[in-house]
Amino acid sequence: MKFRIPLIVKDPSVTEAKGLDLTEAWTVEEEVFLDGPVTPRVAVLDFDPGTGALMPGIPVEPDADSDGPGAYRIAAPHDLAARDLTNVSVFGSIYRTIAMFEEPDALGRPIDWAFDGPQLLVVPRAGEWANAFYDRRSRSLQFFWFRSARDRERTIYTSHSQDIVAHETAHAILDGIAPDLYHATLPQSLAIHEAVADVAALLVSFRSRTLTRAVLDATGGSIQDSNAFNSIASEFGQELDATRDYLRSLLNLKSLDPEPWQEGVDPASPHDVSQVLSGALYTVMVQLHETLKTEMATEKLEESKVVETEEAIAQLQKQGVEPEQAPRAAGERDPQRLKEARRAVSGKALFVGAERLKRTLVRGLDYLPPGEATFADLGRAILAADQASHPASSAQRDWIAEEFLRRAIVRDPAELKVRTDFRRAAVSRLDLEQLVESDWAAYDFANRNRRLLGIPPKVPFRVLPRLDVRKVNWHREGRRKVRECILKVSWTETEGNVLRGSIARRRRFVAGTTLAIDWESKRIRALLTSERGERQREERDGFLRRLQEADVLVPEDLARGPDGKALRGVVPFAVGDGHLRVYGTGRMLHVAPEATRG
Repeated sequence: MKFRIPLIVKDPSVTEAKGLDLTEAWTVEEEVFLDGPVTPRVAVLDFDPGTGALMPGIPVEPDADSDGPGAYRIAAPHDLAARDLTNVSVFGSIYRTIAMFEEPDALGRPIDWAFDGPQLLVVPRAGEWANAFYDRRSRSLQFFWFRSARDRERTIYTSHSQDIVAHETAHAILDGIAPDLYHATLPQSLAIHEAVADVAALLVSFRSRTLTRAVLDATGGSIQDSNAFNSIASEFGQELDATRDYLRSLLNLKSLDPEPWQEGVDPASPHDVSQVLSGALYTVMVQLHETLKTEMATEKLEESKVVETEEAIAQLQKQGVEPEQAPRAAGERDPQRLKEARRAVSGKALFVGAERLKRTLVRGLDYLPPGEATFADLGRAILAADQASHPASSAQRDWIAEEFLRRAIVRDPAELKVRTDFRRAAVSRLDLEQLVESDWAAYDFANRNRRLLGIPPKVPFRVLPRLDVRKVNWHREGRRKVRECILKVSWTETEGNVLRGSIARRRRFVAGTTLAIDWESKRIRALLTSERGERQREERDGFLRRLQEADVLVPEDLARGPDGKALRGVVPFAVGDGHLRVYGTGRMLHVAPEATRG
């Protein structure tokens, strides 16, 4: 079934300032659509703000044309205060984000949630609070509302922000792909969640024709300085801080170890640290866009030059002039024509560039090692995924490596080197069908090949469900579908713990390895093990101290309220065998960064 859904284009203040239509239509495809909106994978639940009672779902509109898309009944399509528009738009924005990740050239498969159950629950009006969040335990996305500090007659709904909806949906999707990040004590691991969610919001905004046309027309075809793209949650950010026009900006010079011309970050704040990674990826997106504009414009002018030259020669021949005597001016182009041509192709270049960045990032998430991951781990994963799928095209990989070096994510380019497309006898002999289907076969393979997979001797390990995926690769000769097997194993490591009080002297964290195998040739497409070292230990120290100083880190038995429900603003820990283990730090990743600060 197909349903036509109106989506709120951007934050209402942004569309109003740019004179854009409030909504644009998008088609959602699913097996079943029910009042709500409700489908097998997403269910919108709306509660009365005054009584807390569950409200009736937005009704399905009967389809007059059996061959056309259905719709939901919206009484006032332009009324932001109306619950029907809010609920249906949120639903559509969530599906647009899910669809982007699932496309054949990205994950190439339906996403799996990190929780038991098929449905992600969505609460568009969860209460009065300047926030929004994804929560694994309640299987939900929750969007809140609050009164504007600048205009008390105005109510700000976080569910009206396309950026915030896409951001929170990406948290839920990433939790399904890399669930260990949800319990991480390494700030960079939690920052990966934030950066991926911010970049997902960017990529979703690129898919709005209404917005992209308006921005490119206003900027002469550039995304470099467009706040509509590089600023995340503009309306929400302005309400939190009147001196800023955004919550976070992707256009930044933030670095983990800044030079004088760069900006530093708080290493214990995942929201702050995330901007180093998102800034690097946005810079690559700008480079992609500018390069593609030049390539496409040059190609267009070359075609135009041939046509102009042929027309000029034909005209001269009519006048009795031989072709070799034609002046060189025929068909010549000048810088102004190139500038105009670059502007003319900017929309197409933006689409192609955004698709390339999407493929690079999302495929890299599949290759990310389980456990606590660093930015360098993600960098190696996305470079390996891109190298495996586009071995002949290295420009984008070079840009990513340069940005990671410039922002001190790595100290040497060699840290990002990953061997791809090679053989190992143990892998060549594998029955991949059996490896995917049999937990015993997967465990036996991993146990016999600990050294290959980086599993420490005599340490217990866990084999995650294997993935049998088929993805579309783009090559010079065209598109090609590639099948691969992805095996992930994880284990627990220990290190010293510096927290004050009677908390354990040592603590546990999870590490792991990803092995990606080409199904047809059984060659290894990538082999990646998570980074562990002194730098990571120090960053965990700083983050856990921050939580302890803020009285947020509490024993498990104190992490529930009198009603037995988990408390929202705390991080539970447990001590066993003299070791500390922390849980659910991902619940601290609210939209409002102050929620994770001491």
